Amino acid sequence: MQNLKIYKKSPVMRNTAVFAVFAMLYLHVLESFVKGISTFNLESYLSFFDSHRVLFITLVLFCLTILNGRKFSKYFYSAFVFQCIYYAFVQYMIALDKFILILNFLFVILSYYFYLFMNSDLAEASNTPLASKGDLYTGLTIDSDIVIICKEEKYKATFINWDQSTCFLKVDGPINKLKNEVLVKWNFEGIKYSCKGFVVSGSADFGIGLRLIDQKNEEDGVFGWNEFYDIIQSRGYSPNLTA
Repeated sequence: MQNLKIYKKSPVMRNTAVFAVFAMLYLHVLESFVKGISTFNLESYLSFFDSHRVLFITLVLFCLTILNGRKFSKYFYSAFVFQCIYYAFVQYMIALDKFILILNFLFVILSYYFYLFMNSDLAEASNTPLASKGDLYTGLTIDSDIVIICKEEKYKATFINWDQSTCFLKVDGPINKLKNEVLVKWNFEGIKYSCKGFVVSGSADFGIGLRLIDQKNEEDGVFGWNEFYDIIQSRGYSPNLTA
């Protein structure tokens, strides 16, 4: 697996990190309510931080890893959420308030859905090279030559991983100039394809991850990513065969 660098954070990454921060705020409000003190009391924040240091450390580790696209960030998320759920239900057991119980169950449901969204986002092809420089094998998968055009410069590339809206390409040469929007052109079984995409990730001296833009090609006889993806899916091509 390559040392992947995320250039553009996805909305799921940012929103999950924001949700985790608000989970801390929710827990503080809950504890303040049970203790009968003001949420806006500065001393209550200091006391909350002092009694939940491990929780704060887990939050920081999760935010750093998710915003850098690390797949193990989901483990930090799970550890963080389980701690929040534990402390939230401790407050319910103290107060035995039905309103707190309802809020806690809503929090559990939201936490679960954010986990699903995050897990799906981290598994996208643009964030998952699958192969490294030394173990790339294309004998059983798509070996079409690809041309990436960025600021009138052309780069040769190869498909490494793909899904319905993203892909990861091995690039021949340095990738430091491949930024923002690029145009990708390739031939497959005698048919021309073309698609635009945004560079969202990269691995030095290996390749880039693209979030593809669904659009109608202006050139006659040139198809886009959706048509290409439908064809390779129906024929059983798998990106796992490159690794």
